[in-house]
Amino acid sequence: MAPPSIIHPSRRANLPHSASKPPISKSSKRRKEAYNADLTSKPSSTSLLKTKIRDLTRHLEHARNMPAGLRVEKERALAGYRGDLRKLEEENHRKKMIGKYHMVRFFERQKATRNLKKLKRKAEQLLPSDTASRKTLKAAIHDAEVDLNYTMYCPLAEKYLSLYAQALKKEEGTEKDDETQESEIQHLISDEATRPPMWSIVETAMADGTLPALRERRPKLDQISRSTKPPKPKREAKRDKAEQDTSMLPRRERRALAAKERSKDPDEDLSDGGFFDR
Repeated sequence: MAPPSIIHPSRRANLPHSASKPPISKSSKRRKEAYNADLTSKPSSTSLLKTKIRDLTRHLEHARNMPAGLRVEKERALAGYRGDLRKLEEENHRKKMIGKYHMVRFFERQKATRNLKKLKRKAEQLLPSDTASRKTLKAAIHDAEVDLNYTMYCPLAEKYLSLYAQALKKEEGTEKDDETQESEIQHLISDEATRPPMWSIVETAMADGTLPALRERRPKLDQISRSTKPPKPKREAKRDKAEQDTSMLPRRERRALAAKERSKDPDEDLSDGGFFDR
């Protein structure tokens, strides 16, 4: 071997006992930094999370000779990705439900606020001796407060059922005559027979002081799956399209479909054209 002084400087790094190491290029540094950042960062979309979950699941299923420590680490990462996916789906579902029922909540909150103010004004105008009307108004004010809290603290991530939809239909079908005081009060609160099940839960939360927690309540997993309908698989779509138009199919598939249709009606194949019926 020639002495190092004779070898060109660009070749000295290839010597087996050379102390100098080749410099690392900037492109390789960037690739390494991007790879490390991808490992530590959390994906921000459901598609990326589902891809990582699928890849990790397949890797764990096929890598049978993986060391135990590495397998535990990857299983923890898989559990973390599944938890992140569940949280992200819940957040997306919550945003969707907020946007869907925003206008209904706003209009019903305005109506419930007006009704509560009217009832309180009526209570101030009553005489102290009118105990029966005062008792009726007190119960109506309580119901109106529950109506208002229902519009404000009904869980944001769940389906919102209207309070006054049935009452408006009844008002449209009946003409307004000289109403008694009880009927006027009844028009200012929600109909007891058509109140949603969440109304009583809101009333209980008012007594317990847990209205903010009720508003941020997480939906159940089946509610999220029902609200997000999965798209139709491509194979089923192609099969339905092929059933509608068989002219574009190959001859072998057309013959198979024709044989399948004939097998559905066995009497047609067994028929002899009426020859033996003579």
